[in-house]
Amino acid sequence: MSWPTIPDFPPITLTREESLVLLLASIAREEIALAHVVNAEAEKLEYVSGTLGQEAPPSLDAVLEVQASARRVLDAILLKEVQLQLKLGKAKELLLRDDSTVEAQNPSSNASR
Repeated sequence: MSWPTIPDFPPITLTREESLVLLLASIAREEIALAHVVNAEAEKLEYVSGTLGQEAPPSLDAVLEVQASARRVLDAILLKEVQLQLKLGKAKELLLRDDSTVEAQNPSSNASR
């Protein structure tokens, strides 16, 4: 078996501030996506509860199936929210750290200047 070939990409150069902005933007986008998923689950629950004006009420089995599905999805969203909270906490730490602290922790960056 041969090793995969990875194309040679040019290095990406971002400032610390640009990196933090991209990190915070990625967290915000994930939060928006999760909000859309929660809304979709709410609409499913509204449908089976009869508040969306469907013709016939759903069966008990259908209600229980939708409820179980919503619980599984919301459990997964909860785990993702914990991950995003940790990611945000790390970004906040980096944001509050001053440049001299960063340079002291990474002496190799001083040698390249």
